[in-house]
Amino acid sequence: MEETPYTVGLKLKLGDKVRYYVEPEATKLQLNDLVVVKGEHGMEVARVVSPSRQVSNAPDEEDLPSILHRATKEELRQKTVSEEEALLKCREYARELGLLMKPAFASSNIDGSYIVVYFVSPHKVDFRELAYRINSDLQTRVELRRVGMRERARLL
Repeated sequence: MEETPYTVGLKLKLGDKVRYYVEPEATKLQLNDLVVVKGEHGMEVARVVSPSRQVSNAPDEEDLPSILHRATKEELRQKTVSEEEALLKCREYARELGLLMKPAFASSNIDGSYIVVYFVSPHKVDFRELAYRINSDLQTRVELRRVGMRERARLL
């Protein structure tokens, strides 16, 4: 008889909805542990927000994605460096171009091949030139997203 899998609730970023993943055997994850999962844009870091529980008779349990492994210090360092670099470049180029925007924070996958920079602006901003400069400078895909003050506060 096959043992029923354990699932863990994860959030890929703050403010995101809880997604359930199959916990690898013998991992023994605790709340707030950081793990690596396959996301939309490659390998991403997620935080455990719901404790491990056994799934019984779930019709789609085989459709649940699996956690790959615990996040290593090197993976977390690499992710942080790429996010900080993207934020610095965004601030620098926004100043050079005279754009009325304030880059708030960034989120990236582990290898830094996809980065989202969230910014606050009182008005619509034409940031095409900014996006072009950042993308060509960092040699990666950088997406810019405008958020309101309330959403910024919630995500921070």
